[in-house]
Formats: sequence, C-alpha cells, structure tokens
Amino acid sequence: MTRIQPAARQPLKAPARGRRKIPLLHAFLLLFALLFASPAAADPFGPRFVGGLDPGIPTHVANTGIYTNPAVIGRLRTNTAVFPFSPMFQTLDIDRATIDSSTGLPDPAGDVAFPNVNITHNLLDFYVGFTTNFGMDRITLGLAFFAPQRQELHTKHPALRYHLVDRSIANYFLTPALSVKLHRKFHAGFGLSYAFSTFDVTMTRDRYLRGDLPDTAPQRYEAGGDNDEKVHAAGTDNNFGFHFGFLWQLDKFIFLAGSYRSKIRALDYTQIKADGSGSISRVTTEDGPITLSGNAKLVTTFPDTANLGIVRRFSRDWWFDATITWTRWGAHKNWKYYLSGRELANSNLTNWDLNITEYRGFQDTFSPQVTAFYRPTTGFEAIISLRYGPPAVPEKWVNASAVDNHAIEALFSVSYQITDFLTARLGYALEYMIPLTVNESGYDPSAAQACLDSHIDVVWSEACRATYGGRALPTAAGEYRKITHQIGLGLEFKF
Repeated sequence: MTRIQPAARQPLKAPARGRRKIPLLHAFLLLFALLFASPAAADPFGPRFVGGLDPGIPTHVANTGIYTNPAVIGRLRTNTAVFPFSPMFQTLDIDRATIDSSTGLPDPAGDVAFPNVNITHNLLDFYVGFTTNFGMDRITLGLAFFAPQRQELHTKHPALRYHLVDRSIANYFLTPALSVKLHRKFHAGFGLSYAFSTFDVTMTRDRYLRGDLPDTAPQRYEAGGDNDEKVHAAGTDNNFGFHFGFLWQLDKFIFLAGSYRSKIRALDYTQIKADGSGSISRVTTEDGPITLSGNAKLVTTFPDTANLGIVRRFSRDWWFDATITWTRWGAHKNWKYYLSGRELANSNLTNWDLNITEYRGFQDTFSPQVTAFYRPTTGFEAIISLRYGPPAVPEKWVNASAVDNHAIEALFSVSYQITDFLTARLGYALEYMIPLTVNESGYDPSAAQACLDSHIDVVWSEACRATYGGRALPTAAGEYRKITHQIGLGLEFKF
C-alpha cells in the first residue's frame, strides 16, 4: 500500500456509505435554525460579521451601514468615525477517503490512504468608516474602506495538493455612500464602490489525468513526484459595484429596512478579470525539472446580495430584529485560469494544459438571522445575534478550498461610552459548522481518462465536458470539520 506520510497523524477510517449523519446535538441546532427559514447558505469566505462587532443587518443604525444599508446612516445624529480591528481564526480539519490508485476513486480497501490534515485560516479583518451630516438632518454622506470577501488558505500537505496549495484572495472596497431623508419616516441610501481585487493561487495537477507523463513515471492516479506539476497564477483587477437601501419607520418603535448590493465587475467586462503572471513547473524526459513562465488571466464572479429586516422595541431597553439575506452564490460557478506567453506557446503544452477551469458549483442561498439589542440609558449597549447558514457549497463539490455545511453563527458585542465623543467596543463571534462526510464527491478523475479514450470528442463526450468544465479532478471524498472564532475591538468617535 502507498501511504502519504507527513507528521504523525491517524489515517482516515473509510466513511460509511449512506446519507449525512447528524448527531443529536447537531440535529437540535439544525432544527432550531430551520424554524426561521427554508434552506439557505453560509458564506464560504470570511469575515462573518462586520469588524467582529456589528451583525450586518439592514435595520442597524450604525456607521457600518455604509456597507450594509446606506439609508440608515441618515439617522446618525452626529458625525462619526469608527475603527474596528478584528482578527479571525478558523480551523479546518480534513480526512480524505482512502482511494484505489488504479481508478482514482474512493475505496476502503484501496492502496492510497491519507492522514488527517489540520489547517488554520487566519485573517485580520478591518473596517474604517466616516459619516457626516453637515449639521443638517436631510443628507448624510459616508465613506468606508473594508474587505468583505477574503481567503488566506495555505498548506504544504500533499494529501490536499490537488485542491489546495496556496490561495490568497481579497476584494478591497472603497465605498462612498449617501443617505437622503425623503420623508420624516423614510430614508433612502445609495453607494458606489471601487473594488481592488487581488488573487494569488497555486495548484497541483495530476498529469496522469491528461496522459502527459515522463517516460519513467508510474501509470496510476495520485502517484506524486514527477507525475505532478505545479501551476501558479496571480493577478489584480479594478472593479466597480453599487448598492442601495431604505429605512422606513412603520410605527414609533417599528422599522422596516432592506438593501441590495450588486456583484462587482470591470467596466468593460461582466465578471472579474484579473491580469498578472503565471507559470507551470514540471519534469520532462528531455530536460528534467523546468519552469515555463508567462502571463495569466483569472476570471470569476462574486455574488450580489439582498436583505430585508424588521426591528421592534419590546420594552424600554430591548429591541429585537429579524432579517433574511439572499446571496446569489450560484453565480460563483468556477474559476478560470488562462495562461499565455512565449515560453508557454513554444512548449508542447496544449490548450487543455493552458486553459484551466476549476469547478466550484456554488448555489444561491437564503440566510435567516435574529438579533437582540440591549440599550439602557447608561451609555452601555449589548448586541446578541444568531445566524443560520446552510451550505453555499453542495456536498458533492466540497473540497479543501471550499469547506461548507450547515452552520450556526453567533455574535456577542458590547459598547461603552467613555466620554461624550468616544465609545469603546468589544465583540466575539463564533461559527460552528456541523461536521460533514462526503461519500460521493462530484470530482471524478476517471472522466479525464475516458475523455482521452474518446479522442477528445468534446461535443459528444460527457467525460470531455466534465474534463473541460473542471469536474474531472481527483476526488474530494472524506470528512470535513470547521470552526471559526472572530474577536472584535473598536473605537467610535462622535463629533
């Protein structure tokens, strides 16, 4: 038996056949969440809560409304500036299923077993925001800088190499916003965002899938060594987006609010199209190890989102909010990587090698959230928020770079007014994902070999469509666990 052997870990036990198993506690959490809405979705990217302090709901009158709902900043009675600082610590635990190297598919009696892998995913979240009403109550302007969609995943573990090596993704937003008081009970808001997108991705490809091996390489799946090649692509792009929202006072102590945020896109293209550098490192029979360098283009789409919430005061000190958020994660179907340049063009690499699709298969989601605000008259405020996130990633498309399942996310934050112009804030957020067992991964490496056997007949061969569509990758079957902690520290100035 071939065994990938890094540090001392326990090898994976073959997952049992059948449907997802949910222990009693997990079933209770899931039932609790389902009381609020039909299946919806968690966000596979971080961070979870704005600055680790705010629930990110459309009714919350706060500086962070520049991002969540620009209409609400019109109800801020003073000029404000906020500076949250929020580290996020995420742990991923992955046990890949044992495979048979002759088929590439999961098999409890297979000859390639994998140890347990533990990955840390740490981010430093931030939000900087300013609002001013010019001493009037009709128009309020805001300006914010933040990064709502990010990933920093890195691992050198060979068990995960075909789905994750290095993945650094960030969209940095600079957002001016405007809130207008159209009626004493109704505010409307609009924002326009410039987003600087940056990507740096390294992946490993099994050359056996394409029948492109050095003469001395073994003819089997996931053999490693000379059978692997490393692909690197990095790029940046300038993108734009918009968002708008409303805040309507239905009664003295009841407010209804909603907002919509568009996807970000280039001015001349409907998606993100990041240009930069790329390379392929491989071993050849003639020249041994080589690296071919050139240009890279990365194409993908991030989702648009909308939400609707209602908040009501139930007693002198307590307000309660219920919000539902829709996210069009179905737009995030794949990553596309296009490599070009003289060295790559002069090599014996084909379009199959240079035009790479990584299938993601995300799905649209609806996420319910309930929030309680405790607001006594002493300058102290507490926020408790609970959000349910069913998976944005369907079970069969879960892999090391996209770990997702039903999850409960909770936030607790407190604020204390130190002086008339300074408020200190402290928060803690936790996301607990119900452990997931993927028995039948949608990634099927045998489709690539079937495509070769059909002589690359892309039009008629389902195997070739799967191959070019990025689904003929090594299987991602196995067990996945995830837990996320977020700490928020912030200062708010009023002047």
